[in-house]
Amino acid sequence: MRKVVFILLVLFFAPTVSSQNHCCYIPRGENNYNVSGYIGNGGVFTPRGDLRLLIVFVTHGEKYDTIEDVNWPVGSRFPKWITERERKAFYSSFSEFSQNVYLDTTRMSFSNFYYQMSSGQFRVIAEYYPDTVTVELTPNDGWGSINTKALKRISQDFNWSIFDNRTNEPNYQIDCSNSNPDGKIDYVIFCHRLQWSWDTLDEQHKFPTPIRRHPYRGADGFDRTGVSDGAVGGGYTVVSSGFTQMTGSMDPLYLYPHEIGHRLYEGPHYNGCNGVSGRYFYMPAAGWGMMDLKRNYTCALGWERYVLDWTPQIEANGISSDIDDMGDLVATDGIYTLRDFITTGDVIRIKVPSAQGKYQYLWLENHQGLSTFDGAITRNQFCGDLIEEYKKGLVAYVEGYSHAKEESSFDFMNDCNAVRWLTKNGDYDFSFDTTKLQYSVICENKSYPMYTGFANPIGGQNVNEFIRQDFNNDGEIGYNIDMNAPGSGNEYSWVVDVDDEEPTARWITGTGMQFHAGDKVGIATNPTIKNMPEYNKNTCKMGDYYLNGISFEVLSENADGSMKVKVRLDDVAVDRDVRWAAASIVLGDITGDSRPDVDVQSNIKLTIDMSGTPNRHKNPDNPNHTPSVEEDFITPTTFTCRSGSYFKQEPYSIVDVKASSSLVIDSGAVYEVGDHAVLKVADNSTLHVKRGATLRVHGAGRVEIGDMGYICIEDGAHIHLVDTLSAVTLMPNVTYGVYAGGSAAAGNCTNIDLVQYPLQAGSKGEILKFYNGTKYIQRKIYTKNAYVHGSQIYAGGNVIPLLPSGDVVIKNGAHVIWDAVNDVHLEPGVRVEAGGALEVR
Repeated sequence: MRKVVFILLVLFFAPTVSSQNHCCYIPRGENNYNVSGYIGNGGVFTPRGDLRLLIVFVTHGEKYDTIEDVNWPVGSRFPKWITERERKAFYSSFSEFSQNVYLDTTRMSFSNFYYQMSSGQFRVIAEYYPDTVTVELTPNDGWGSINTKALKRISQDFNWSIFDNRTNEPNYQIDCSNSNPDGKIDYVIFCHRLQWSWDTLDEQHKFPTPIRRHPYRGADGFDRTGVSDGAVGGGYTVVSSGFTQMTGSMDPLYLYPHEIGHRLYEGPHYNGCNGVSGRYFYMPAAGWGMMDLKRNYTCALGWERYVLDWTPQIEANGISSDIDDMGDLVATDGIYTLRDFITTGDVIRIKVPSAQGKYQYLWLENHQGLSTFDGAITRNQFCGDLIEEYKKGLVAYVEGYSHAKEESSFDFMNDCNAVRWLTKNGDYDFSFDTTKLQYSVICENKSYPMYTGFANPIGGQNVNEFIRQDFNNDGEIGYNIDMNAPGSGNEYSWVVDVDDEEPTARWITGTGMQFHAGDKVGIATNPTIKNMPEYNKNTCKMGDYYLNGISFEVLSENADGSMKVKVRLDDVAVDRDVRWAAASIVLGDITGDSRPDVDVQSNIKLTIDMSGTPNRHKNPDNPNHTPSVEEDFITPTTFTCRSGSYFKQEPYSIVDVKASSSLVIDSGAVYEVGDHAVLKVADNSTLHVKRGATLRVHGAGRVEIGDMGYICIEDGAHIHLVDTLSAVTLMPNVTYGVYAGGSAAAGNCTNIDLVQYPLQAGSKGEILKFYNGTKYIQRKIYTKNAYVHGSQIYAGGNVIPLLPSGDVVIKNGAHVIWDAVNDVHLEPGVRVEAGGALEVR
C-alpha cells in the first residue's frame, strides 16, 4: 500500500509563505569567494571576548510611517520585540551573564545564545539608540547612503566611545578579541521600519530606484551597512562592521545569527534557508543550525562551533573522536560515549568518501535538551501549526565545510546547502498527481496528492526535505545554482502530512531526526550514510555517490543522558534486502585489504534499479523540453566497481540489475559470485566487464543475462568459472554491447563467440551463448557434476522413441543442473540416488 501524503508547492516568490529568513549574503568581490586565513579569528570580528553592539532604529517619514505593521505599530519608536517581549532580546550589561553558562533559561535572548554556543567564550550585549532616527527617502538613495544619513541624525552628544573596544575587521588573519580600539565603531545594526510589500502599494510608496533594483530584493537583511565613510564625531567612524535589517519586526534571535554569520565565518545558506540549492540538487527543509533559527531548531551545529573554535577539539567524553581512518578507532574499539552536545561540546566526526579533492563529514551529536536553545521553538507556530515538541536523541548529518578550518582558504558560500540530515524514517521515491490539485490550510498554498513509493536509501529523498518535481509540467525542473537566492522557477515542495484530510506542518518542521538505543545505520539500512554529490547543470549530470563502510549503532542510553555509540568504517555486510538506485554509485577499496568491500550475505537480495526520484533537471536528449515520461528527469543507475574494489556475493544471494541500470567492473576490480548465488542482468540493463577486470563464479553460482539484457566483455577481461557448474548464461534475447539508453559509457565490447571466450586458466565452467534447442535426456547415468541447458528439457526413461530407452540416474556425489528457457519436463524413470543432487532451473 502506498502512503498518501500531500505536497505543498513552495516557490520563492510566494508571498504567503513565511518559512524563509529572506536574508542575503553580499559577495566580497566579483566571482571571488575564496577567503584565506584562520576561520576561528572571524571575518568581521573575532567571536571571543566581549562585544558591545549598537542598534539604530530608522523610520522614513509620514508616507511610510502611517502604514501599519503588526510587529512595529504606527507611532511606536521600537518594534514589539523590544516593547512587548517577556524577556529582553539582548543583555545590556556584562554583569547579566551567569557564571554557569547554561543556567539562564531565557530562550529568546540573543546574548544568551552566543554565550551558550561559544561555551562561555563570547559575551555580546547591545544598546539601542534611544530615539528613532527618521530619514526621508530620495530617488537616488541606496542602503549605504540611507544608513549614512541615519548616522548624521544621531545627536552630537552621543557617547560613541563605549562602542569602540577592539580592532575592526580581523578578516580571519588575527585574533582581535583582546585588541586595542581603532577609532571605528565595533558593530552597528541599522533596523529599518520598511517592508518590501509596501513598495507595491501605489506610486506614492515606491522605494528609491537603487533599493527597488537591489539584487537581493525581498530579503529582510543584508550582511553589511553599505557605509564607506561614516564620520560620527569625537574622532569615531562607522564603516562596514554591521548589517542592515529592512524589516524591523523580525526577532533578533531569528535574523541576527544569520546575517552576522555571513561575515563572521562566511556562513552559507543551508537547511532550505532562502530556498538556495547551489551546486546540490536536493535541499533540506528542517534541521539545527545558526542560519535558519526561525522555523527549525535553535542551536549551532557541531561544525559551526568547531570552525569558530567554540569547541576547538573534536572529542567525546574527553577522548578524541575525529575519525579519518580505521587507525583512529583502535584505541576505543570504535566505542564512544557522547554526552549532551550543547553543554559539553561532545561530537563524533567521521570522514565520508566523496569526489576527489572534496571533504565531507558525518557528525553525530547527542541532543538532550539541557540547554534552552536545544530544540524546536515550541511556543511559536508555523503557518498555524505548532512546531513539533522537541525529542531527545542522537542527531546525524553530513556536511561539506569543516575541513576548511585546517586549510589556507575556505569557500563556504560557494558550497551553500552542503548539509544533509539523516532521518530515521528513511529515504524514498515520491510521486505526485497533478490532476487532483487542492488548496492546503498550510499558508494557503497549493498542494498535490503525493505517494510514498519504493525505499531508496541512496538516491531518494525524505519527508524533511523539499521534494523536487516538474510541478508546472513544462518538461524541465526549475533549478538555479545561485548561492544566495533561488530565483524564479525553482520547483520544490514540502511534504505535508494528511490527518483526516487536514494537512499539518509536522514534517515541515522536522520529524524522525533522532536515533535511539538499538538503532543502527549502515550500508544496507534506510537511511544509509552517503556523501552529497554535486549536480552539473550544464551536463545535466549528478555526481557520484561513493559507497562506504561507515556504520554507527546506539548501544545504550544511560541514566545521565549520555549515549554509548559504536562506530565502524569497514561494516560492508549487506545483511538485509536493499534497493540501490541513483545516477552513479561507486564502489572503491573500502576495507583497504583483501577483504570484500561489499559483501552480500546469503539469502539476501540486492536490487540495482532505476531511481524513482528526479536526479536531473531536464533530459539533454529532449531539447524541446516536451513533457513525456518520468524518465526525462531520471538518469538510469550506473553501479561501478572501481579498481581495487572487491564485490562479493555469498552463497544463495541475489543481485538483480534491472530497469536500464548498468553494472560496470573496472580494470583491477573483482566481482565474485558464490555457490548458488545469482547475478541477474535484464530489462535493458548492462553487465560491462572491462579489460583487466575479474568476474569469478564459484560452485553452482551463475551470471544470468536475462531477457532484454546486455553484456559487454572487453578483450582481456578475466572470466573465471571455478567449478563445473559455474556458468554465465545468456537468454535468447540478449545483446552484445552497452544499452544506449543507460548511463554507462560504451566499451570495447567483443562480439566473439562467447562459448569460445578464453576463460581464465583453471576455469571448469562454461560460458553459454544461448539455450540452443530442445534437449532429451534418457538412458543416462551421471557420476559427476553436469550442467545441461536448452530451450526446454525432457528427461525420463522413454521421452524420445528414437533413442534407446532407459532410466536417468544421478549417482552419489553427482550434482546435475537442468536449465531451460521454458519448461523442464520430468517423466518416469528419473532417479536421484542418496548423495546425488538434481537442480532444475
